[in-house]
Amino acid sequence: MRDMPEEAREARREHGRRMYREVLSKPDVSALATARRNDPEVRRRQGLANSDTLLPWCPRELRPAYRELRAKGCSVEEARQALEPEIAGTTAHARRTVANHIDAQRIRHERDRAQSY
Repeated sequence: MRDMPEEAREARREHGRRMYREVLSKPDVSALATARRNDPEVRRRQGLANSDTLLPWCPRELRPAYRELRAKGCSVEEARQALEPEIAGTTAHARRTVANHIDAQRIRHERDRAQSY
């Protein structure tokens, strides 16, 4: 739109005004648009799209946990830090995975030593 000539912009504006005046302001069209907008499926998809935009770092399956943390009073940064170990591909997730593996090896070693006597 930025590179569009002023005449083309004005033509588009006039087209929009004409569409509103002749089509969109009619009561039946307005009622249909309102009904579609309030459809539960449409609202669900809109909510998911908004979440995808506002929380691109958070997978959909972790968003309820994020909302719960925020409702408990955690800041945005604290909630993100709490959830990052659960998100595959992050450094925090890799650290958690390595720590779990090391703990499992330590426990196995201790069990083997205890059973060897």
